[in-house]
Amino acid sequence: MRKLILLLTLLLTQPAFAEVQANYILIIDGIEYPIALDGNAEAKTKSGELLSIQLKRKEFAVYADGQISFEHKADTQVGAKDIDEETRQHLAVTATGTMILLQTYKSTVPSEVVDLMVKSLTEEDVAAGAKMEQSEFSRTLADGTVLKGVRATIKAAEDDGILNVLAYDAAEGGVLAITNIDIFTSPEDQPIIDKFWATLKVKP
Repeated sequence: MRKLILLLTLLLTQPAFAEVQANYILIIDGIEYPIALDGNAEAKTKSGELLSIQLKRKEFAVYADGQISFEHKADTQVGAKDIDEETRQHLAVTATGTMILLQTYKSTVPSEVVDLMVKSLTEEDVAAGAKMEQSEFSRTLADGTVLKGVRATIKAAEDDGILNVLAYDAAEGGVLAITNIDIFTSPEDQPIIDKFWATLKVKP
């Protein structure tokens, strides 16, 4: 599964580099002051007052695009790509491989592709000898919207992953929401998954 995640990352996201010193510009009274993220700067107002300024990033940012919105770690980029004329894909992957993947559809019924998606995301692991257990699963969002689908647990020599593939069928099209986390190697990412499900909103 990690090979697939890496491929999706390369296809959908822009390269992410370490923060560069003074990578931002703060403008006060028309004067530009270079400042780095989590760095400090001093600015002088027109009246001569000296200001001490710090630029910080919020822990979580909001991603919104058409039918969906959710909160994600601010230092993790969300990439979006149109797969075809009726399918748009959104992907966020942490440095340790935890994945949030959504597909929004204009006409396809998402619940009809849940099993196919589970198979495509796990077949490499299963072919390599991993054991998979799956069961029906659902999530109720904060606004009461219910997503239904499958939870798969993949047990391998080096991985012990939990994959959720859940669907929301709208009047036309809908949303497929997928999360994957390796509970052995990425336990610190569980709050990211929890925040995603707690803040996910889908439009009918």
